[in-house]
Amino acid sequence: MNLNESKFGINTRAVIRGEKVDVSTHALKTPIYASNTFSYLSMEEFFEAAVNAYGIDPKEFTYFYTRTANPTTNALELKLASIIGCRGTITTSSGMAAITFAILANYKPKTKILASDSLYRSTNSFVMEILPKLGISCDYLDFRDLNVLEKQLQKNMYSVVHFESPANPTTRCYDIRAICDLVHEYNAETMVTFDNTFASPICQQPLKLGVDFEVHSSSKYINGHGDALGGVIASNNNETLSEFRRQLGETLGQTPSPLNSYLILRGLKTIGLRIKQQSKNALAVAKFLEEHKKVTRVYYPGLPSHPQFKIAQKQMNPFGGMLAFELENDDKVRDLLNNKLQIIRLAMDLGDIQSLIEWPYIMTHYDLEYELKVATDVTEMLLRLSVGIEDVHDIINDLEQGLSQI
Repeated sequence: MNLNESKFGINTRAVIRGEKVDVSTHALKTPIYASNTFSYLSMEEFFEAAVNAYGIDPKEFTYFYTRTANPTTNALELKLASIIGCRGTITTSSGMAAITFAILANYKPKTKILASDSLYRSTNSFVMEILPKLGISCDYLDFRDLNVLEKQLQKNMYSVVHFESPANPTTRCYDIRAICDLVHEYNAETMVTFDNTFASPICQQPLKLGVDFEVHSSSKYINGHGDALGGVIASNNNETLSEFRRQLGETLGQTPSPLNSYLILRGLKTIGLRIKQQSKNALAVAKFLEEHKKVTRVYYPGLPSHPQFKIAQKQMNPFGGMLAFELENDDKVRDLLNNKLQIIRLAMDLGDIQSLIEWPYIMTHYDLEYELKVATDVTEMLLRLSVGIEDVHDIINDLEQGLSQI
């Protein structure tokens, strides 16, 4: 049965898009196609399969080698495109595979790369440590000041501009549309790559704001269960995505395993419900922390006290499950994390259905240069909290009893 899926709401599309009843077994759920290769009766069949495997959304997917295309993975890609709201997606073996490939694939010789100074630590390491070894020059800039950004774009030729918003870990927000407009005004060929992991495709749609390539660590909110690694590159440029698919799969081999695709496909079906609850919980937790006498500062895009609250209001709805807060000093931070919390787990991941807390200065952003830590508010007193779907009074009570002991 062919359905006009575009008319359905996002929760319905999350359930039905990309899913087909298996014709041979009548299985309702997409199977794990754990096969490296696919067999054909003739060379004509093989050639047809090889050509169609590089497509983005052909009427009938065909397959010849799992590194290039796999039925489980392609079901995931169809569902992701529907949820993100784009023409096509490519899945990768991890979020960093998606980020690094999107930047490298769009880089042009004799140009530079411009990145915001507030980035996920591994992205920062890639830009600062790996790219210079390849002879690629990179500039860092605080994208909050659009006047400074405009002057920078006038002075230099950039082939790629990369940023994220809300930024990891302090939820710093940037005006996505204004930045994209500036970038494309000074060079229409410059590609904007944007990490939307913190917000998720439910809270924010950067492709509609001028971004050329949206990337996610699908290990986080897209999967939501903390049991599979993956990444995704999304765009409305089918021709480029088709070429990227060939390069990623056939040449670089950065494709996900069928098992991970299956797990992420399973998790994606509930993303709308999960994010709605996590956002509701996070706002309540942020308000609680803002009133707590032992908390000196709270960062959450949905709070009027957030420095970029008005920007977040324009481009986010809801405000997501990520927040950060500061205590008086690092001794209190260490004390809170030393077995004081019962429900909230100390872990470096985010986007899980379970609430997770971590210390960016020591954990996720440990090797960030000190000057950059200062510039991006990654202080010794900062804690990052990924709010889960637990009953919100239990999360708040856990924080209350933990803070009362320090």
